[in-house]
Amino acid sequence: MKKVRIHPFRLLSIWLLTILIAIMATSWIVNAGKEELKVEYKIMTEQEYQDYEEEFKRSENVENKLQNKLEKSKVSLGEYKVTAYCSCEKCCGKWADGFTTSGDKATEGITIAADWSVLPEGTIIYIEGIGERVVQDTGGAIKGKRLDLYFENHQDALNFGVQDLEVWEVK
Repeated sequence: MKKVRIHPFRLLSIWLLTILIAIMATSWIVNAGKEELKVEYKIMTEQEYQDYEEEFKRSENVENKLQNKLEKSKVSLGEYKVTAYCSCEKCCGKWADGFTTSGDKATEGITIAADWSVLPEGTIIYIEGIGERVVQDTGGAIKGKRLDLYFENHQDALNFGVQDLEVWEVK
C-alpha cells in the first residue's frame, strides 16, 4: 500500500477551514431565534433636532405622569396569606362546578376568593408578583387577610403552595 503524503501547508489550510466551519456553526446555533437589531440613521437640521428633543421630553413627562397616576390609584392593604385552588372536588368539595359564589365562571388570571367582609365582591386587587385579580369567590377557610387564587389545573394550584404577599386595592 502506497503512503500518501500531504503537504504541510495543505494540511494547515484544511485544519483552519475545519475550525472556521465549527465557529460559524456554533455562531448560527447560538444566534438562532434572535432578532437582528436594525439601526436607522436620520440626518436632521439643528432645529429638527431641538423639536425632536422637546417632543421626547414631553412624551417622557406624559409617561411619568401616567405611571404616577397608576401608583397613586393603588392602596396598600398589607400582607396577605395567599393560597391556590381549582374547581376539582378536592379543592371545592360538593361545590366543584366551576362557578364562583358571585355566579361567575371561575377564570384563571381573574378569579380570586376572599373574605367578603374584608374585600367585597368585585374588588379589584393587585397582588405582588401575580398581577390584578377580581374578588369573585369566597371559601370556608378564607377568613380575614387570606386570599385563594383560582387555577384551571389542580397541579398548578398545588405548585403555587402558600405564600405571604403584599396586596393593593386598585381604585
